[in-house]
This record gives sequence, structure tokens and C-alpha cells, in this order.
Amino acid sequence: MAYPTKTLPLSPTHQLRLPDALIIDGPGLAYYVYKAMQTSAVPGSSILSSPEYQACGDRTVVFLDDMERAGMRVEVIYFDGVLPSHKLETRLSRTQRHVDQLRKALLSSVKDARLPDAPFLVPSAIGALLESKYASRVRVVPAEADDCCALHARSLDAKGVSRPTILTNDSDMFVLDCGKSTQIMLLASLTRKTTAAGFQYSGEAYRPREIARSAGLCDLKQAAYYMELDRNLTFDAAVAKLRRLGGKKPDGYASFLEKFEMSVVDMSHLSPAVVACLQRMDPRVAEVAHQALLPDTRGELLIINAFLPLLHEDATRFSVWKVGHDIRNLAYRIVVSQGSSKCSVHEHTRRGAGVGYSAYALTAHWTQEVSEVLAWLVTSMPQAPSGASLAQRWHYIGTVMALQFYNEYYTEPMTYARVLKVLMHGEPDDWLDAHIAAMVQAALYSFRMLQQLLNLHDAQRGVSGDSARLHDLLNDMPGIAGLFTRSDANTVSMWEAIAETLALSDETLESSGSEDTNDSDDDAEDVRPMGSNPFSMLPR
Repeated sequence: MAYPTKTLPLSPTHQLRLPDALIIDGPGLAYYVYKAMQTSAVPGSSILSSPEYQACGDRTVVFLDDMERAGMRVEVIYFDGVLPSHKLETRLSRTQRHVDQLRKALLSSVKDARLPDAPFLVPSAIGALLESKYASRVRVVPAEADDCCALHARSLDAKGVSRPTILTNDSDMFVLDCGKSTQIMLLASLTRKTTAAGFQYSGEAYRPREIARSAGLCDLKQAAYYMELDRNLTFDAAVAKLRRLGGKKPDGYASFLEKFEMSVVDMSHLSPAVVACLQRMDPRVAEVAHQALLPDTRGELLIINAFLPLLHEDATRFSVWKVGHDIRNLAYRIVVSQGSSKCSVHEHTRRGAGVGYSAYALTAHWTQEVSEVLAWLVTSMPQAPSGASLAQRWHYIGTVMALQFYNEYYTEPMTYARVLKVLMHGEPDDWLDAHIAAMVQAALYSFRMLQQLLNLHDAQRGVSGDSARLHDLLNDMPGIAGLFTRSDANTVSMWEAIAETLALSDETLESSGSEDTNDSDDDAEDVRPMGSNPFSMLPR
């Protein structure tokens, strides 16, 4: 954040009613709802640590419905589809903080640990919005959501729309050029009040242009620069410092301004079908796709950066993202073959106690692997218990992948009770339970990445043969809320026989790993394949 809003020299206007034309920072909205649900949760409930994705998505839609019923109009909801290269170090340092938090959590029991935020929160919110009446207003863009919110507000302001309002919790928005009459309203300031007519929302509104003018400034950028250098510096003190220095620009100011340069990436060469596909993707998948199709979004011409979320795993063991790496490699090869065949993908994940990347050297040939994945899924999916839902069948696939990986790397026995708990999406009793559950999530999300990038290939070039059959099969996969929602306790009988079979088969597998997990493997940049045939890990 550029500077804390509590130091602004003017009192905000307290809006008794939010104005029309609401432009919403999508990630800010998702986290606002998530934190509100945590705050209101009953002590002792699981929602205190990690609200269910389905509940978060539902609450997000209800929040927007409330605002529209109160007379406001949601204009557009922007989500980051790729972050600028100058934020690479910031993202890595943030991920490192989350790794440190996760390792610190291991000092507590898994039930009492303070974990990082839910890893798939933003894409699950997008999924809920895409299934609602707001679907046409969702934009996953080849830029930061902040920039697009500012540009959209400036466009409305130029057209004479009265007080377009940006809903966000990011004070960086105050530094961007949003238009002379645009208001910034912080989500954290919103209150919902019951009235005789029903209810209304109110909140604190700031007008950056007015704040700057009242301080005798053209904009707030240089004041924000001094406040970034000294986090204890108030806005008034920053303005006083500006006046003492006159018009002199400090060293480092030019590079600071680069962080706030707003640019629109040219997508005119992409078909409407491709653009529509990109706008429905999960942000971290869209980031890979945008870099493959739009070279201007890359920091380095021949490198595409992929950032995988930190899952709630045992951070003293191998990264759970080792599971499914062959599936993701196939996904990367498919998207890179659409115009960036000379690129390599750097996939950033946790590595031991730190953060590192795996370098995927990619080729344009991938049709044989598609056929192998298809055959593997078609054979394995029916082995799930009869009566299982579609989400449960996919969870079975992810569980078997996770258990196969487990037996390659660990010698600690996998018990029947533990297998049953994983199959049921049960609450973890210890950190190994949590780690295996995260391995299942990594496997399933790898398939989701393949699904979305194969959808993009279909939108751009079409699919046929085994690619079309795999495309159809993956598109039957439930969304994040469906995949990762915990099962009811009454599913025990359905999974008992499967759990017994998997536990017995695990005992006969020759393990190539060790219970004593050496993090040195996580420090290597290359990922070794899981067996000679990467798609042989499921039983046939």
C-alpha cells in the first residue's frame, strides 16, 4: 500500500448511500468477504480458520445483490490477470512470509494453527460470480485490477458520469489517475444499516484530486513516495517536506513512478472467443496464458512465470506441488505452442524453507501425452465407488495420485484410517493428514490448469480427436467449491472398500523416498518425473 489513509489531511465524505457506477477491485472484494466471515464465525467452528469456498462465493454474490437492491449498480469487477515484472520480488517476499507463517504453524496442533489465507479464495469467488447474474461484469485482465479500475473510472468521468466510485481496500488507488470526480471508497469502511425502507450501505469516500488540490499539489504521487520511504511519516509531514525541497525530484522517485504507470495491453489481434476465454480463467492460470499470447506482459522475453498458491501443507516435507507436475507441464506445453514455443516456464513454489522455481523446457509436441492422460482418466474414473458424485470421482482421482506420490517419497506407512479420512475430505487430525489433503488439492488443481489452458487452445485453434475427448472430460470437472468442499460424514460406507484397497496396495509399493524429508531436493531447479511413464500412477 502506498500510504495509510488515516494520515490523509481531510476527513472523508460519509456517504449515506453509495453512488451509482460501482467499479470493484475483485481480489479486494473476495478478501473483504472472507475476513468478514472469519470475524463473524462462532468460536470453535472450522470457518474461523478457513471458511468453505462455497460459503465465501455465496456470500460474495449476496453482498453484491444487497448493494443493487439498495439502489446501486455494479458496473464491473476486475481481477488481476497478470502482475507486472517489477512486482516479482514483492510477490516472492510475500510468499516467503507465508512459508514462514506456515512453518511457525507447525509448532501448534493442526486444529489450533494460524494458517495463511485460503489458497483458492480468489478463483473460487470468480467461479461464484461467473455462475451469477454478474458473469458479464467479471473481467480477468492482462494487467493489475487496480490499473483497470482507475482507467475505467477515468473513462466514466470523462463521459460525465457523476462521481464514479471504486470499491477497494488498496490505498495505492489514491496515487493512480482515476479522473477528477472519481471517489475511492474503502471496503473496510462499509456499514450496512437497517432502515424503514429495508437497509442501506454507507461508507467513507475520498476524492484524490480534491485531497491533492487542498494540499497545493497536482497529485499525490510525490507525497506517497516519501511516505513509502518512511512508514511513520504522515501525509501533512510529507507535504511539508515537499515544500521545503521545492520542485526538486528525489533520487529513486523515477523508479517509484514506474510502479504506477498504467498501460493497456493490445489484445486486438486476439479473437473475441479467446478474449472471452481469458476473462473466465483463474488469475494464476490467466497469468501464464497472457504471457504466452501477449509478449508485452513478460518481464523477460523467453521466460513465462507461473506462481502457484501456497497450500496448507507440512512445510518440513516436500512441496505438495510435486504432485501433478507432469499434468501442469502438459498444460504449459499446450499454451506455449500457441505462439511462444521458444519460451520456458518458471514455476514458482515453496522449496523447503524458502521459495524457488522449477524450470520447464517446453516443446510444441504434446498430442501423445494428451492421449495418455485421456486413457488414464477413462480407465481410472470408473474405479471410484458406485454412487459417487462427479466431484467425489474427481476427488478419488486426486487421492490416488497423492498416495502414489506419497509412496515414492516416504516410508512412513499409510494406514487405512488415514486413507479413509483423505477420501472423505475429513478434518485433519495431524499435519500429515493436512499434507496429504494438500497433495490431493495440488493434483486436482493441476487438472484444472490443464482444463483451462486446453479450453484456450480450443478457442484459438479448435480441438479434435483425443484432445477433444479430453477437453470434454475435463470440462465436466466441478469448480473449486465443488472439488474442495468437505464431504458429509454419511459417506463413510461408500469409501470403506476403496480405502482398504488403496491402503493394501500402498503396502506393496516399493518406496523410493524417506520419512526423513530432506529439503535439499526442494532446492533443485529441475523436477524429476514420477516414474518412466508419468501417466501410469493410477491403477488400471
